[in-house]
Amino acid sequence: MFETSLIGKFIPARTARLAVVLVLAVLAVPLVASAQSWTWTTETVDTKPARFISLASDKEGNLHVSYVTDPDELRYGFRPAGSSKWYTMRVDRGLSNTTLRLDREGNPHICYISYGELKYAWLDGSKWMIHHVAPNSGLISYNCGMGIGPDGTPHLTWYHERLPDSTIYIRMRYATLKDGQWIVRTLDQDPGTGKWSTIQVDEQGRPHIIYTAWDKHQARYASWDGQAWSTTSIGRTGLGTREVPRGMGNSMVLDAKGNPNVSYFDELSLKYARRENGNWVIHAVDTIGDTAWNDFSGFRSSLVLDGDGRPHISYEDAGALKHAYWDGQRWRIQLIANRAASSFRYSSFATDPNGALYLAFQDGVDRSLRVAVGRSAPADSTAAQKQENQ
Repeated sequence: MFETSLIGKFIPARTARLAVVLVLAVLAVPLVASAQSWTWTTETVDTKPARFISLASDKEGNLHVSYVTDPDELRYGFRPAGSSKWYTMRVDRGLSNTTLRLDREGNPHICYISYGELKYAWLDGSKWMIHHVAPNSGLISYNCGMGIGPDGTPHLTWYHERLPDSTIYIRMRYATLKDGQWIVRTLDQDPGTGKWSTIQVDEQGRPHIIYTAWDKHQARYASWDGQAWSTTSIGRTGLGTREVPRGMGNSMVLDAKGNPNVSYFDELSLKYARRENGNWVIHAVDTIGDTAWNDFSGFRSSLVLDGDGRPHISYEDAGALKHAYWDGQRWRIQLIANRAASSFRYSSFATDPNGALYLAFQDGVDRSLRVAVGRSAPADSTAAQKQENQ
């Protein structure tokens, strides 16, 4: 473990203590027509090309974001509640996926992949503390997921591609930190599991995981009940026309009752699933363009629940960025950003205590990091329905 010191001077006051003095310009422009029931403005977080973005909002409404930029830097951004100014800093070297979670005190924790190694970083109030997780275990790639327990304990999942001798392993690993040591185990012995995974931890400190089983063409859900792990499949398990798994680009949140709510891709469609009384209720949300198959990064969804418990999903449709939400009767869809030169948006959703939506994404033209701010507004139902049904 080693430390990386913060750079620069902190803004005074508790809610802004995480910011460093590097002020970025803020751009506010409309993104969608006023006829829709959510209106959006955008803010520029970082002008550098950004990818593998993860966004979160704390209980005070402060925003936190992790991302990778050139030349392979893991960076962290902070925006105090009530402000439109972003402050960013370098954390470490990073190359692939990042996932950011907050503990109950609003401190950021990040898992990320750096040149085939899995790392975990957290901010203790003044310094970034960095762990190497499962060092010298071989090649780690694609994805890492993270949840933070109510006591601040981190829980991680990742895709372990190869062993130290280069033998193919391709299974999902899970670890939690106890007494300064990572306790690592393989939850699913089927090969090809965990290329995409998301983990959340409930109020009892029990982990819930959604992940892909690539070779079995399934989306799977695993949970710990305090004594044992259980695993179930979500949705149909047969092969599709492309012989691909369900569950790609997945995201998960737990509702007020602790039930998992999941978004994921199933071939060329976006799905939403909710577990009730041990059964999965599945919705077909939207179809996506065939050109998404150019790269695994084209499959990314991010799910949040609003104050009424209704789901909102950001997702990518062959380079276009969309927002789907359940209005109580049906799914409505907004186009947030058109397709552009860069076909990957790396979108990540968050919501604050006041009900605002925040959507972090890569700009399709200059690849900079943007955050779109969405606020509910009365809609012209005729115009909105016409656009949302397109």
